[in-house]
Amino acid sequence: PLRPWLVKPYAAILEPLIELDVVAQTLDEGVDAAATLVAHRFIGHVHLTGGEATRDAVRRTLDAAGKTDIAISSELGCVTPWLIAGGAWTAKELRVAARNVVAAKKANGGSNCLSPQVLVVSRDWPQREAFLSLVDEELKRQRDERAYYPGARERRDAALVKCGMKPLGSESDAVGFVRDVCDEVLDEEVFGPFLAVKEVDGGLLEAADFANQKCRGTLSCTVLHPQSLNTMMLVAVVDKLNYGSVAVNVWSAFGYTALARGATWGAHHGDDASGSGVIGNHYSIPNVEKSVVRGGPLRKTVDLSAIPPGVVFDALFEASVRGHGAGAGASVLFRRFLGTLRGLVPFLPRSEAYGAPPA
Repeated sequence: PLRPWLVKPYAAILEPLIELDVVAQTLDEGVDAAATLVAHRFIGHVHLTGGEATRDAVRRTLDAAGKTDIAISSELGCVTPWLIAGGAWTAKELRVAARNVVAAKKANGGSNCLSPQVLVVSRDWPQREAFLSLVDEELKRQRDERAYYPGARERRDAALVKCGMKPLGSESDAVGFVRDVCDEVLDEEVFGPFLAVKEVDGGLLEAADFANQKCRGTLSCTVLHPQSLNTMMLVAVVDKLNYGSVAVNVWSAFGYTALARGATWGAHHGDDASGSGVIGNHYSIPNVEKSVVRGGPLRKTVDLSAIPPGVVFDALFEASVRGHGAGAGASVLFRRFLGTLRGLVPFLPRSEAYGAPPA
């Protein structure tokens, strides 16, 4: 693992495979150690998450070691677009959409392979300014996450300068918000706190064309729409988008977690800027083009800007990963009761808490 404090939880999760000697862990000790590992004679395939430069460096390392026949599969991120449909939106739909855009952008300081980088909106949408003003308000209201990832602030500032704006500086974790993006910024994933707007002529189909043709990468995208949108239009847009994961009225992070229910995650097969190969597909469906996740009406969508209590996350895990469905809440409450009982009865065994970063 990249982070040393994840060794113990990974060891617990992967224990059955470690005991079978089919999985082993090693700490990230730098480029030289990684290159030595990749070039080892026992390595028969390499899978990585990262950027195109990392993928290309691994390829060069393999070739230099005479392992030109070793394949690489990879997940390399994306200039992730969020397509905002036109039409008649209610005030609540606009507010929820703005909140969830910003919550997704600020998560992990913007350093996610599925972090929104550009909002694609119709120039003719009458509620465009109302929506973008709400996004601006939410950027100020929601707490900035630390832009911890190396180079995140610098990449944000470089993108701002390209768009003719002032940099925010190396001490700021704020999201740089550009209302009129330059196309140059759409050719590189910022992987940090940067969000831009692109206005296009036409409607949602034209927005899909723009995303397909101008936004580098094909990993995932999101479509936000009001309940008033014609269903057949939505079907046509989802079909048109050349992305490995298409999320409707929800952040594409839920496309990633849908792996636990049999979905796929990886670049669209027609492009390698976001990598190659997919993970998931538990049901071995042949020739998968994309996975689609749907979040329901925006008026009923969870507000991502309000972090729910831990018990809600536990219930979601039980329902989505363990498949307990309606019994998820009862299962969580029962386990919490046992946890409380352990605290009250000192002779009951406790498990060590893993996974938290060092203080």
